[in-house]
Amino acid sequence: MDYNLESKDINRVLAKFGAIKFVEIAQDGLTRAMITGQNFMVDATPVGVTGILSRSWDYYISGLKGTLANRKGYGVYVHEGTGPHWAPMAALKDWADLKGIPVRALQYSIAKKGTKANPFLAKAFEANKDDMAAIVLDRFTYAINNF
Repeated sequence: MDYNLESKDINRVLAKFGAIKFVEIAQDGLTRAMITGQNFMVDATPVGVTGILSRSWDYYISGLKGTLANRKGYGVYVHEGTGPHWAPMAALKDWADLKGIPVRALQYSIAKKGTKANPFLAKAFEANKDDMAAIVLDRFTYAINNF
């Protein structure tokens, strides 16, 4: 999911700050927005047994692009769900124990039906993307009015 901000008056902003200062201000705004987004994602991520997925959010700033990412590869399967597959018992044991069901029964259920999607990321992003964009825009507004 992407969210883009575009300036119709970029030449005026660049003339006022210069390219280097513009990038510094943009990256500061992006960093603030990514930290806010990271907090939204932590709160929105299902906490299963260990909470590892929830604690695995990072953000990256590269040039004028900010990215939120989860370090755990299985997050996409929680978000999108899966088709039927044979899941390893070790990966299911803690969750099955928490729910009080036999691990083998859970394993067979996933092999037969797959897992249900839980689109927590899409919901959190949609609910909070405007707030994150406002943080970046507020930083630019502050810079334009105070430098």
